[in-house]
Amino acid sequence: AACVSVVKLMSADQWTVTLTTLPPGARYAQHAHAGSYLRIPLTDADLKTKAENGAETASQAKMGVITWNNPVVHATTNAGTKTARFVVVEFKSN
Repeated sequence: AACVSVVKLMSADQWTVTLTTLPPGARYAQHAHAGSYLRIPLTDADLKTKAENGAETASQAKMGVITWNNPVVHATTNAGTKTARFVVVEFKSN
C-alpha cells in the first residue's frame, strides 16, 4: 500500500510548515489543524476530504492555487491517479 509522507520543514513560535505527499489512493488519516492554515498545492490533485462528523467532499487542488482554511479535524484521500504534494503553513492558535 502507498504510504503518506508528512515532513515538518520548519517552524517558529507562530507557524509551522509541512510538506505532505499522498500517493494515488493513499489516505491521510484523521488529523487536526488547531489553527488556520494555508494549503499550497505543488501538483494538481483530485482529493476527497472527510471532516470530523461530516460528509466526505471531493475537490480539485490546482498547482500553485493557495487556499485559506479554518481550523478543522479531517482526513484526506488522494482520489486521483498521480501523486499529490502540497505544503501546509499552519498558524498556531493563541
